[in-house]
Amino acid sequence: MEDEKSCPVSSSHAQEMLELLAKRVGCEELSDLLKKEEQGKVFEALSCIGADDYPVSAWNEVSRYLIGREYTYQNGTFVKVEILHGLLQINRK
Repeated sequence: MEDEKSCPVSSSHAQEMLELLAKRVGCEELSDLLKKEEQGKVFEALSCIGADDYPVSAWNEVSRYLIGREYTYQNGTFVKVEILHGLLQINRK
């Protein structure tokens, strides 16, 4: 996994979520989560994470990293849905 200096997010919760996703998807590096061929697996792994398992700020950071968008929602469920939607859009390109 990538060390703290190269971590793409600032909060430990967001880093933890990305590391969990990488483990579930089978990625050695967090940046592998961004590969188009991994997007279906990322979608499935993210679907299994409860919206209340992480603070909304972590969801926002993960959204910015995975799909390049940040939201101002105050609810993790809304951000999670937007990330899933964004992953589907990426997968269709």
